[in-house]
Amino acid sequence: MSLRRTLEMSCIDKGAIGRTLYDKLEDLSQKGILPLILNSIAYLLREEGNDAAHGEDKEINDYMVKTLFDFTETLLEYLYVIPTRLAEIQQEKDEAKA
Repeated sequence: MSLRRTLEMSCIDKGAIGRTLYDKLEDLSQKGILPLILNSIAYLLREEGNDAAHGEDKEINDYMVKTLFDFTETLLEYLYVIPTRLAEIQQEKDEAKA
């Protein structure tokens, strides 16, 4: 559930529109902020998150927890790390020209 909250806050920060986390991630994909391929993993995240929040009898295994952490990390890299690094490279390139 904490991973979902992290993604919710990231979506809000990036101006995503939608009622659910899945809708917000899909909105970011439609806007070109996230690659469309991540939508299928977002669906999995939604399903597992719902089970964690509402499925008292549902057991979440270590593999799924690691997968969800990896997915969250990948999304955060797309939203924050990659754009920042690209901006730094562009700035270095501009400064080298000057």
